[in-house]
Amino acid sequence: MVYLALGDSARAQDLAGPLAAAETRPDRRAGFNLGLGRAQWLSGRFPEAARSFLAAAAEGSGPTRAAAREGALASLIRLDYSTLADIQKQYGRSFPGPEATYLLLYQTASAGHRDHAGAMAEYFRGYFSDNPLLPQVEAVAQALSVPGAALPPLAFGVGYDPRLEAAAALTGTRGGPEASDPLPPPGPGNGMRQGHREPSPNLPAPCPRRS
Repeated sequence: MVYLALGDSARAQDLAGPLAAAETRPDRRAGFNLGLGRAQWLSGRFPEAARSFLAAAAEGSGPTRAAAREGALASLIRLDYSTLADIQKQYGRSFPGPEATYLLLYQTASAGHRDHAGAMAEYFRGYFSDNPLLPQVEAVAQALSVPGAALPPLAFGVGYDPRLEAAAALTGTRGGPEASDPLPPPGPGNGMRQGHREPSPNLPAPCPRRS
């Protein structure tokens, strides 16, 4: 935790990695994976950070789970389309499948692929109609319908800084996401349940790239 607060991600990874691999108790392993994910995020290793955060979210509870989900979302926004598509396929309707689907839509819209983005928005409406991200999806779709309109800001993950979380935990202020869970509780359409993932329907095929 001290290394994270100081921004020494290399030492934090060297410490947390072996501890997470050796720990047999799920709750403690979740804490180590949370620290590992934070260190990997600071190092710019976002795919690895996402995996560590998701492992922590699956086994953790309370503040650990809340912080792990927050870190996972902050990692997802930095992944490329292919990696996000793999995560979406793996998790489906369980967290973070809907969130990955939203980001796939956002990336597609940012690239100017209006037809594919429209198909992605329709996909989200069909399979995640009860998800809290639906208004954000509609905002992206609305922006696409107006020529020259800017996309709305990303719905999550912006401004994340694991150094602040680590410092808050050390001082006992608990001012970051560990203080409470700002995300929806586990359940159909938004939650991760340990040992269970709802299958993902096939995504709309991307439009062919222009030569």
